[in-house]
Amino acid sequence: MGDARRAVPSDADELVRLRGLMLAGMSGVPTPPGRWQDVARDNLRTWLAEPDPWLAAFVVGTPGGASLAACAVGTVERRLGGPGDPSGLVGYVFNVSTDRRTGGAATAEPA
Repeated sequence: MGDARRAVPSDADELVRLRGLMLAGMSGVPTPPGRWQDVARDNLRTWLAEPDPWLAAFVVGTPGGASLAACAVGTVERRLGGPGDPSGLVGYVFNVSTDRRTGGAATAEPA
């Protein structure tokens, strides 16, 4: 497997594919294709290109580089700070998936 790197908009297709694997692993049934994939793909392309991103994805490519072996996706939310956290920044990881066929350790692991 390759090194981890920050995802770019051109990774959207593979991020959606890996999300489908994660959802299937969580439910125990294959994730049906549908409009959700197009919407997710379009959103990822837009969100990953934002100059001040609130969403981040990190990916690991396969040895040949043709697909992704794993990903983690999360958001950063801005809240009012407090004594224990003056910045108010909070992170939430909601999508972690590996593709066993590409050498990943598991089919899908929810965060």
